[in-house]
Amino acid sequence: MMRVFCSAATVAVAQVILCSPAFADEKKPVKAIKEWAGSVADDNAGAGGPKIITEAKELEKLWTDWKLEGKPPEVDFTKEFIAVVTSRGSKISHFVKADEKTGSLTINGLGTRDLRPGTRYVIGSYSREGIKMVNGKELK
Repeated sequence: MMRVFCSAATVAVAQVILCSPAFADEKKPVKAIKEWAGSVADDNAGAGGPKIITEAKELEKLWTDWKLEGKPPEVDFTKEFIAVVTSRGSKISHFVKADEKTGSLTINGLGTRDLRPGTRYVIGSYSREGIKMVNGKELK
C-alpha cells in the first residue's frame, strides 16, 4: 500500500514540476504577415540555410537571381524583415517561433527527403516588433 502511495505521489510531483512555466516551451508560433512560396531551377539557391533580408536591395537581388516572376513585393523594412527558407526536397515546411522574454526568433525549415532538381522556397515577411535576434544573430 505504501509503495502505491509513493508511486502516485512521485507521479503527481513530476506532473506539477513538468507542467510549471519554468519547464514549459516559452517559444510561441509566429505567423508571417505575407508569404510567397515556389520553386526555382537553381539547385544551390538555398545554400547556407535560412536567410534574413533587412533591406530592399537584398530582396531585389534575391528576386532577380532566382528569376522570380514580377517585381519584388513592397516591404517596409523599418517595420518588417524577410526570412527565406529553402529545401531541395519536393516539399517544404517552415516553423517560426518567438521567445517573447528575450526577443529571439527561431526560424527552421523542413524538407522532404526525396531530392528533386531545383530548390523549393518559402519567403515570409515578419514584424520587427519586439524582435532583437533571429536564429541567434542580431536583427539589423
